[in-house]
Amino acid sequence: MNVDAIVEASLLRADDQINIQFNLVNAYPEERQIWSKTYEIAKENIVNLYSEVAKTVANEINIKLTPQAKDLLKKTYSVNPEAYELFIKGRISLASLTPEGIQDAEQYFLKSVEIDPLFAPAYGGLSGIWIVKKQLTLISPEVADPKMEEYLARAFELDSTDAEVWRWQAAKLGNTDFEWEACNNALDKCLELNPNFSEARAFYAHILMIQNRWDEAWEQMNRATETDPLSPLIHEFRGVMLVHQGKLEEYLRIFEPLDNPAFGNIILLNAFTLTKQHDKAIAHLKRIIQLGGQEDILKILEKTYESGGFNKALNDTADALAKVSDATHLWTGIVLHLYLLADNREKSLYWMEKMYIRRDPNLPYYAVIGPLTKAYQEEPRYIEIMERINLR
Repeated sequence: MNVDAIVEASLLRADDQINIQFNLVNAYPEERQIWSKTYEIAKENIVNLYSEVAKTVANEINIKLTPQAKDLLKKTYSVNPEAYELFIKGRISLASLTPEGIQDAEQYFLKSVEIDPLFAPAYGGLSGIWIVKKQLTLISPEVADPKMEEYLARAFELDSTDAEVWRWQAAKLGNTDFEWEACNNALDKCLELNPNFSEARAFYAHILMIQNRWDEAWEQMNRATETDPLSPLIHEFRGVMLVHQGKLEEYLRIFEPLDNPAFGNIILLNAFTLTKQHDKAIAHLKRIIQLGGQEDILKILEKTYESGGFNKALNDTADALAKVSDATHLWTGIVLHLYLLADNREKSLYWMEKMYIRRDPNLPYYAVIGPLTKAYQEEPRYIEIMERINLR
C-alpha cells in the first residue's frame, strides 16, 4: 500500500453505546505498535470520532496539520442515531444501482430527514437518488432535475462542509451542467473533506476519463480500489473504464462470469459487439429490453436477428426504441448506443444532438476517445456537440 503506518480498528456496539479500539501500527521497516486507545462513545456523537482520532494520530506520528485542517477537525456534530443509521442504509442500497435498491435508498433517506430535518447528508443522498435515476434512464431529466436541485440546495444550506453533499454537487456540475473545471474542483473539495471516500474517488476517475485524462483517472480508480477493494460499485466503475479504453479481453475475463452486474448489460453488450461475439451481445440486449418492460420490441429484436443479421437487428431495435423515447424521454442513451454499435453514423449524430437538447447525463461518456467514438473524431457535427458540452 506504500504507507508508513496503518490504523486498525475493532468495534463493539451495545444499545446506544459504541466501543471502538484503535491501534496505530508502524508498517516499515518492521511492524510495531505505536499507539492504542479505546473510545466509548454515544451513537449520536459517532460522526465526531473521525476528527478526534485524526488529531491524535497526527500528533503521534508528528504530522503538522495545516490551519485549514485544524479548523475542519475542530467542528463537532451531533446526529440522531436513527437518522444516521437510515442514511447509511440508504447509501448501501443506492450503491447497488438496481431499481429496487434505488427505491429502497429513497425511502431510507426520506425517513432519515423525517426524523432529523436538519441532517444534511440525507438531503445530499436524496439529490443523488434523482441524479442516479436520470443517469440510469429510469426517469427523464425534465422530471429529475428540479428534485435534484431542490434537495441539493437544502443540503448546502444545512452544511456546506459535508463530503457527501460535495459528491452530489460534483455530479450535478459535471453530468448536468457540463462544467468540468467546477466539477473537478467540487470533487477535490469532497476528497479534502474525506480523503477515504472511495466511491467519490471512483466517480472522479470517470469524470477524468470523460475529459480523456487517463493517467489521472487510473490514479483515482486505483486509490479507490485500494481503499475499498471489496466494493461492487467501484468494481463496476473500473470495468466501465476498461471497456472505454478498449481493454475488452481484460474486461470480459473479469466481468463475463458475474451475474447481472449493476449496469453491466449495456457494457457487456458493448464488449461482445466489439469482439464480434454477436450471440452473446444479443443476449444482453434482450436482458436490457426485458428489464425495461418492452416485450413488443423484444419480439422485433428476436425476429430481425434471425432473419436479417446482427447489424439490422441493432438498427431495427434502435428504431423501435426511438419511438418509445420520443414519447417518454427515456431510452435515449440506449438508442444512441445501438446506432453507434451498428455503425449508423447519421442516426448516431442525430441522437447525440437529442441527448444534448435533453441534457442527458450519459452524453459526456461519448466524449471519451475509445472504440465507439474513434471514427468520429474528425466529424464536424460530433466536434460541435462535444464543444457545446465543453469537452473539446
